[in-house]
Amino acid sequence: MKIETRIERVTMKRPIVVSRGSYADHEIVVVEVIDSDGIRGVGECCPIAHYDQSGAKVVAALNSISGDVGSLTRAGLLDILPPGPARNGLDCALWDLEAKRESTSVWQLAGITPPASQPTAITLMMASPDDMAAQAVEASIFGTLKLKLGRNMPAEAIIAVRRARPDALLAIDANEGWSLDELIALEPVMKSAGIFMVEQPLKAGSDHDLKREAINLDVCADESFHSSADMADVSARYEFINIKLDKCGGLTEAIRILDRAPDYGLKAMVGCMFGTPLANAPALVVASRCDFADLDGPLLIIEEREGGALMCDGSYLPTTSSLWGGLHLA
Repeated sequence: MKIETRIERVTMKRPIVVSRGSYADHEIVVVEVIDSDGIRGVGECCPIAHYDQSGAKVVAALNSISGDVGSLTRAGLLDILPPGPARNGLDCALWDLEAKRESTSVWQLAGITPPASQPTAITLMMASPDDMAAQAVEASIFGTLKLKLGRNMPAEAIIAVRRARPDALLAIDANEGWSLDELIALEPVMKSAGIFMVEQPLKAGSDHDLKREAINLDVCADESFHSSADMADVSARYEFINIKLDKCGGLTEAIRILDRAPDYGLKAMVGCMFGTPLANAPALVVASRCDFADLDGPLLIIEEREGGALMCDGSYLPTTSSLWGGLHLA
């Protein structure tokens, strides 16, 4: 068995604007594993610049093990590569390869029943309150909206979006952009607007003062949570964890996190970076086991990949595409 990689670049339909900066495009890495019979398993990962990752570093990490992959397994991969995009790409490729070898689907391999449809949240990019309200109206087919907010008029943006979409479920993602005092000060307007969750309000590593009793809203760990090794630590401060395959290192680890989450009293969402449907397909496998899904990445980029999951009324629909996952991709 051998590993092949290629670096691609995708362009955002609208620049991604978060509390720590913005970007209009980024790298992804496609990972393929080819067995001795020529069967190919494929995966995709997205290096995260915030964590000093790049396509070149992902490729280098995979090249470092490419000489000893003949008996590589998903379970063994957990001991070879650390959590992160390189392991994610390879893990997902191995799932795909196994499904194709067995003429089955990843859903069946994982013991998960695919849902009839999988709703996803859509992200509203940080902008002026009026602009965010306009984004909310444009996203009328989506029942759940996630607002990217920083320190510039966050209360006004929340109020404007709620007025524009009184029907929607609203969540907030501050991307480490607030202080604890700012979070507490915004609690009344968030409660009044019916915000059901606020994601990563404080900087990772500086969130030890965030206790469950600090505010009466569910708080989700994103940058503070990477893999199952972090669960005990974050459970003292957060109600939710954001499972992203590029952080935890693949579908295998994502399933392990979901198996353990009830032991820590944690609810889970599944999120994504800004990849193509090839990156989202593995995340969709675990989405039905999560409290909600934020898998809008492929909807926010210009590039498309043939055979991507179908979308209708804000939900992904099952399809028989062979893009990833064997016979049945959802």
